[in-house]
Amino acid sequence: MSSLAGLYRRLESKNDQAEPLYQRALSIREKALGKNHSLVGRSLNDLAAVNAALGKYEKVEPMYRRALSITKKTLGKDHPDVAIILSNIASLYKTQGKYEESAILYQQALAILKTRFPNGHPNIDGLTNAYNKLKFKIN
Repeated sequence: MSSLAGLYRRLESKNDQAEPLYQRALSIREKALGKNHSLVGRSLNDLAAVNAALGKYEKVEPMYRRALSITKKTLGKDHPDVAIILSNIASLYKTQGKYEESAILYQQALAILKTRFPNGHPNIDGLTNAYNKLKFKIN
């Protein structure tokens, strides 16, 4: 279910079809694994991302915040998945014009990734690029 939703999401024009599949995957994982399992956090992050792509911003931040809380508790505050969620919230804030808040989250995400991956790693480079674009907007 989650994989099919991911495929639809990557096809961009299919986000509207991905959203109910991610919602169903979240529901199944919550019932099967409990509401605080790391895979529930991943499902919440995915569902939030597709809702952001659909412009349903009022739903997005609470999902990301819950995903962040679960992921920190289950995988640890320095896990790369925490950095991904922080980056996603930073991107949301950037879209909303909350540039200072976005910059702080990008910095936190980069700090985590730099402890886990070597310089030049694609995750670090991609996030650094997003952060630098944000800094350009701020200045």
